[in-house]
Amino acid sequence: MAARFSYPRAVRRLILAVTVPAAAAVAIQDNLYEITPVTGTSMSPTLSPDYNLTGRCDRVLWSKVSPSANLVRGELVTYRSPQRPDRTAVKRVVALEGDTVILDPRRRPGGVDRSSGREEADRTQAESWDQMGPKFEVPFGHVWVEGDNWRSSNDSNNFGPISKSLIIGHAPTIVYPWERMGTKPWEDRRRIGTRVVYGKQGVPPEGFRDMFE
Repeated sequence: MAARFSYPRAVRRLILAVTVPAAAAVAIQDNLYEITPVTGTSMSPTLSPDYNLTGRCDRVLWSKVSPSANLVRGELVTYRSPQRPDRTAVKRVVALEGDTVILDPRRRPGGVDRSSGREEADRTQAESWDQMGPKFEVPFGHVWVEGDNWRSSNDSNNFGPISKSLIIGHAPTIVYPWERMGTKPWEDRRRIGTRVVYGKQGVPPEGFRDMFE
């Protein structure tokens, strides 16, 4: 005798077939890996070098497993913007906690060369930059991030070092376009950016632990 068709059971199976993979995909994207396009020109020519001309952009794989652990100078990270928490940004880690950043006058908000075409930035950012310079030590629990294209980058020169708690992923590789799949062009350009004097990493300031005792 043939089994009778059960409409409610078929609906439940369909719902499970759709929701389980969807939930798994969301869990992976939120906690393990995510692929996002890198738009704009702040990381050019390292990433999306043709974006200005064609709108073509690289798609980067981000690892979200312990994103702020074992950070390395020169690697790429994606983080929540300290200015716009609803947005994420992609930049290069230039200096780690304890390092001393030798501020580059070209990267001053508003610039020093008016012929560069860079718009005058908010006066507050420029004043904050002046107060940091000419040398600035990255505080405990923070990193200094910059875009490779200093003429169009909104980075630590604008808002200071970012808390490592804002970092949501680091980049293992490019996944698209196909001819760039598996490459890490940022590893060939580690010397780009502000000069840095390496310091002691991960050493909390005196009295830091006392605040929690």
